[in-house]
Amino acid sequence: VANQTAQRLDPLAQKKKVQIEVTDNDEPVIAFVDVGQLQQVLTNLIVNAIQSITSGGQVRIRMGHRFARPPEGHTGDADHYDFIDIEDNGEGIAEENLNHIFEPFFTTKEVGEGTGLGLSLSYGIIDEHGGWLEASSQVDKGTCFTVYLPREERNECSEKSLFFDTKRACANCWKRMSDWGNSNE
Repeated sequence: VANQTAQRLDPLAQKKKVQIEVTDNDEPVIAFVDVGQLQQVLTNLIVNAIQSITSGGQVRIRMGHRFARPPEGHTGDADHYDFIDIEDNGEGIAEENLNHIFEPFFTTKEVGEGTGLGLSLSYGIIDEHGGWLEASSQVDKGTCFTVYLPREERNECSEKSLFFDTKRACANCWKRMSDWGNSNE
């Protein structure tokens, strides 16, 4: 999915003189996901990365497995997870904004350039898959978004059908938006 998404976004990257590089480890990344939903998340993260680069730069996409500890409030345990890193050498995100980037309607883009829903929706999609999103950034150096997904054994994956409850995902996203709106009153 990452390779296909990167190929589809290559024309946009070329217009900004940005190179997209995809690397993975020797062991395949097998996750129990809805491919369309994962592609939506990756598209959002890659487009954001491309847009953060003023002219000429690189977006690196890495995939693999690593030991990770889910953030506080997440239901998973510290374990081995599949990951996808989307890293750019763009302008970066200011530290004061980093804690707000997954909030609905939060954006650092100019008016008319973004709705502030892309990262919030991406967060909700990955959460519904049992994973989480992390971001690290340095101003004028770049940003790295990491998608963590629960690992699936190869034999388990082949016996399961891929299913994603979009109604539940939308309800959870709207609940988060409502909660966010009420917390700012």
